[in-house]
Amino acid sequence: MQEYLGDILVYNKKRQLVLIVVSMNLHDKSRQWVMQFRRNLYQNASLPKTPFFVMAFPDHFYLWKNVEDEGEVEPTYEMAPRFTLQSFFKKSGLSVDDLDRDSFELLINSWFSVLRLADEEQDIDSRHPNWQQEQNHTWLFESGLFEVVKGGELITRYQYDESLR
Repeated sequence: MQEYLGDILVYNKKRQLVLIVVSMNLHDKSRQWVMQFRRNLYQNASLPKTPFFVMAFPDHFYLWKNVEDEGEVEPTYEMAPRFTLQSFFKKSGLSVDDLDRDSFELLINSWFSVLRLADEEQDIDSRHPNWQQEQNHTWLFESGLFEVVKGGELITRYQYDESLR
């Protein structure tokens, strides 16, 4: 059995692990359910400590920043990702209901890859003007997530599974 480290790992420019992303193609999960799931992951999967931890769902993203407590902890930020994911669905002609776990993970991987390759906040704002609405800007920019991810390296679950064999 392979060790589970998350679905996506993001390293900064200094090759330090800064973000773990867990993606789940599940809908309408309560905040309490998400907090319990995160707690269970830390208790059972031996996730490494990172400054940022994201749980990505089709209808909600949750971000924990600099949280040492592995128990049931409120997320630091929340965001409804409809503006974020909408452009990916338009290009593919699919809806979130068409995606299985692997396809949804690939979608989230693509989104984080876009962040990683952007140089400035304006790069995101020009491609996705709706980012300036609701909690989107706060979640990504005020949290500091954008700064640590940009220019970094992204590794998927499939890549590290191969390296563990």
